[in-house]
Amino acid sequence: MRGLTMIPLVLLASCASTPEQRAARAQDEATDSARLARALDGFEQAGAPQTCINERRGTYNTTTIGDTILYRFGRDEIFANNAPGCRGAERGDALILQNFQAGLLCSGQIIQTVDVISRVQTGSCALGQFTPYKRVKR
Repeated sequence: MRGLTMIPLVLLASCASTPEQRAARAQDEATDSARLARALDGFEQAGAPQTCINERRGTYNTTTIGDTILYRFGRDEIFANNAPGCRGAERGDALILQNFQAGLLCSGQIIQTVDVISRVQTGSCALGQFTPYKRVKR
């Protein structure tokens, strides 16, 4: 009986992160924050976060910084979306939307990250709220 109670404790201990892992994660988060600040330099938040954005408003491109996906429409408009788990796109994985809704990107939609060479799924994440940013007129 005593052996059976030790198994969950051993499993739990194996899931704990080491100080080195926590330090590396903190360093990654600091680097991501700095990169995000550079990407949004010259922009300011333009309103409250939105549940959906319309993809049909024009051509856009995406950039992934950590768990944040930036949707850039033209030169003057960016929507930032915090999507925990989409970090794989940062290393070159493709983002594939699973439940497409007639030209809308909405919070809660599932995105899969797929390795573009092997076409193997590397993860998935759910979109969050879309925070709008507009270029500051100087």
